[in-house]
Parts: sequence; structure tokens; C-alpha cells
Amino acid sequence: MQQIISPYAPLYCKPCALAERDDEAWFGQTAKVLDEPEAGWLRVRLEYGYESYLEAAHLGPVLEGGEARIVRAPWADVLEAPRYQASLRLTLPRGSRVRALAQESDWTRMALPEGGEGYIRTCHLLTLPPEPVGREAALLRGQIADAAFGYLGCQYRWGGRTPAGLDCSGLCHAAYLLSGVAIYRNARLEEGYPVREIPRSQLQIGDLLYFPGHIALYLGGGRYIHASGSVGRVALGSLRPGDLDYRADLAESLLYAGSVFPL
Repeated sequence: MQQIISPYAPLYCKPCALAERDDEAWFGQTAKVLDEPEAGWLRVRLEYGYESYLEAAHLGPVLEGGEARIVRAPWADVLEAPRYQASLRLTLPRGSRVRALAQESDWTRMALPEGGEGYIRTCHLLTLPPEPVGREAALLRGQIADAAFGYLGCQYRWGGRTPAGLDCSGLCHAAYLLSGVAIYRNARLEEGYPVREIPRSQLQIGDLLYFPGHIALYLGGGRYIHASGSVGRVALGSLRPGDLDYRADLAESLLYAGSVFPL
């Protein structure tokens, strides 16, 4: 097993940087190498089960020591020393996994690839979310919705999964993963993942709406949040005619609803 050592790593449908983007992995996420189809390229299975291609330079040994933390800020700078004037080592997106070695005042000293260390503001970090089994459903639903709201206004990016840009399934996948639940990365139900189809009448906050080639996160009251290519950003929408953000094309083409509850 290896880990992503770049702030985020683009993944592709084929082993070529000009191929269609497929996903983006966050710093610190682990991956298993399945094959090396081309020089400098790897086919990998990410920790949430998704398989795709990435450049080998984005992978390195899993960092050891310290305690696992997750970046909560949209972007967080890692500096050479615990002061803002220090040299910038790298900038990590929300969801990145770091190894916290020690806390020094308002800063956390963390491990970096190749044995280095850097400093990140402690307020930008959280402990990893607990296992979802047994957690209060209402609380977890709210956490998933809050995580999605954290990307509101971010640009649409095909295959994206960071605040620099997301696609529809990247938004929903990120919101769930930040809450400790791994759903399938693309906009459909997939065997082996926890989302199952439910009657539309049972929709609650945090459930999923599936359309042809599109997915959205339900917010209750007929409203949802989604990364929309036609709008160009993460935006709010409604299934209710008469609302200003009502999308007839989506409301009339809803295929099914999905939920992970009860876990």
C-alpha cells in the first residue's frame, strides 16, 4: 500500500495526461498499485475501492508516526516553520490526511514525504471521523449536508474532488467521505457500496438523488445541492415547481433516490 504525496493527484481513464479526467485523490489517501501499464504510470485502487490511472510521481511510502488528522479548511498551507512568514512547503485541500507529530502553540508539526516536516495551523485540522456504524443518523445526515455546503460556489470541474473544482459525483463522494462514509465515486448505484435505492417518499436530508448521468445531495423540503455543469458551479436547486431554482429538466428525469441509512 502507498499514499498520495502530492496535494492532490488527478486520475485518468487511460494512462495519459491528455486522457479524460476520472477522479482526484487527496494527499495522504492510500492506494494499492494494480499494474504499471506505461512507464511513469500506474493503475491503482484507491482506499474507497475506485480504480483508475495516475502518474507514479504522485505516490510514495505511507507516512508513519504521529496521529492521523484531516484538513478541514478549503485549503491549508504547510510552512517550513510555525510562523506565517516561513517558506511555503505545500498547500493541502480539504480532506487531506496528515500525520500530526506534535502541537506547538497554535501550530501542528506534521510529517512530510521523504522524511521532512512542516507546520500547519491546528485550527485547520480535525480528528478523523469515527466509524459511521452506531452514530446518530440525524447528526450524520447533518454532517453530510454541512460538508457539501462547504463547497457551495466552487467551480465545476470534470473529475474534480477538491475546492478547486468538483463534478457532481465528486461533490457527493467528498461530502460523504468527509463524514466517514465511502460511497461509489460515480453517479450510479454500484454493488458493494452502502447506498441502496429507497422510495422517493422516504427522502431525508443527506440522501442522494440520481438522474441520467447526474447526482445531487438532498437537503429536505424538495431542495438539493449539486455540482452543475450547466450552471458552472456547485449550486442549490429545487424539485418544486415555482421555486426560483427549480430545474424542470432534473425534476422530470429523476431516476431514483438512494440512501445509506440505516447504517
